[in-house]
Amino acid sequence: MNAAQTWRSRLSTVWIGVILSSVVLTQLFIVSRTADAYPRIVRIYCKRDYKRLCPRYRVGSSRMRQCMRAKARYLSPVCQKAMIDSGLARRYGY
Repeated sequence: MNAAQTWRSRLSTVWIGVILSSVVLTQLFIVSRTADAYPRIVRIYCKRDYKRLCPRYRVGSSRMRQCMRAKARYLSPVCQKAMIDSGLARRYGY
């Protein structure tokens, strides 16, 4: 390989690294923003309910919210309290 080919090869490697890093960081940002949509207390106390009742839906998605609303009567008392305390649910109904 001559110097020009070596330089192009290194440049290509750097750009591939930059692109892959950007993709990974974008995905991490999207996941963290979705999880942050709910207060920490809800994420802690409703995690089991989510896994039990609506595991096929992505956390924070509109379908997950619809599923949790539809199954509101099956939420654990601690999850219900967390939802009410955080303002995400009314006392009698999600």
